[in-house]
Amino acid sequence: QKKYYYQAAVEAKLLLVLKENDGQNVERVVKLLDYFVWRNHLCLVFELYQINLYEFIKMYDYQGFDYGLIRRFAIQLLSALRYLKKLGIIHCDLKPENILMK
Repeated sequence: QKKYYYQAAVEAKLLLVLKENDGQNVERVVKLLDYFVWRNHLCLVFELYQINLYEFIKMYDYQGFDYGLIRRFAIQLLSALRYLKKLGIIHCDLKPENILMK
């Protein structure tokens, strides 16, 4: 549908802004490598990550983690959000499934 294609185009544009403003590749945000159109679908190509936070939590049977690990996750997440704020971008779908781990 046209609205989904438009939404993907908006996301691709924002991802390119994130990439262009991180020349040193130090910010903790996903990097868009490429994009292309296939059968009227906009396809986005990202660097490969291991697992998302939801799957990581599920893997440990939803038992929770020690404070040190939670602190490391929180610092990295807040660092990424600070970068988005600096660029005037608001992440509207922040959830464990969208937090990727290397």
